[in-house]
Amino acid sequence: MKPCEILQFYEINSQVSKPNINRNIPREISDIGRSAHNLDYGSLKAALLGSFSACLAPGPCIITTQDMYSILLWCTQVISHSKFRKHQLDVYDLKELLQNTAITACSGKNLEHTKSLTHFDKLLLKKSSYIFPYLSFPLLESTLKLANREYLASDGAILKGFEATRKYVANGKSRCSNVKDMLILHYSRRTQQERNEINKCMSWISEDGHDEAFNEISLWRNGLAHGEDTSCLAGFSILGLCLSVLLSEICDEFEEARDSALHTSMVFYEKSDRPDWCFYPPA
Repeated sequence: MKPCEILQFYEINSQVSKPNINRNIPREISDIGRSAHNLDYGSLKAALLGSFSACLAPGPCIITTQDMYSILLWCTQVISHSKFRKHQLDVYDLKELLQNTAITACSGKNLEHTKSLTHFDKLLLKKSSYIFPYLSFPLLESTLKLANREYLASDGAILKGFEATRKYVANGKSRCSNVKDMLILHYSRRTQQERNEINKCMSWISEDGHDEAFNEISLWRNGLAHGEDTSCLAGFSILGLCLSVLLSEICDEFEEARDSALHTSMVFYEKSDRPDWCFYPPA
């Protein structure tokens, strides 16, 4: 399917546009979600944005689908198998953070098979939805720093001056720890196509445009840092954005990474003890 056809499919089958839908009924996986591993770069990007858009909208509640889980796990596996050659940076920690975020996003859904687990293992699964948003914000900052590596070092040091809500100068002392300013920097440096993708992600958070969504993300981040709770909308919205940005970062080596990721899935699919870097297909 072409990217436009995939987006149209998810728009027609949107869960958020059906106010009376029973949120407790599992949605069967579609042919797109079932064959995510066969999608090319443009189609996978469309499937990612489409499946998330079919589930997320501004508000306190979210709806998840098997398509969303399948596609986000395949994206995670492809990115984890990418070498990030053009970046010339060590991305091991970023990959580990992405994997941990994706794992918590997809955990704790089938708790009826946990009798053999210890009490604390069960609690960890039950609480995974609360842990998930806490991991998504470090992932967002790491992703934005990687995508804007000419301007920001991994520790937030300013490598090249820019303006956001304030002016940053590269003087060896200045640092950026403001996630909204990182988002503004990132948005200002993207192509129109990439901006459209960011706008799509931000529509899950706010109906008033990307700038208001950036404000909301900043409020979420600061709230979590001070012990306030937040919804899974924050976690899924940010994870979806990060996956989209990271796919853009590996577009030149996507085919190689996809082939490597597919080989891992084929080798370990039927084994009960999959390695830590094998996420797809969902068990």
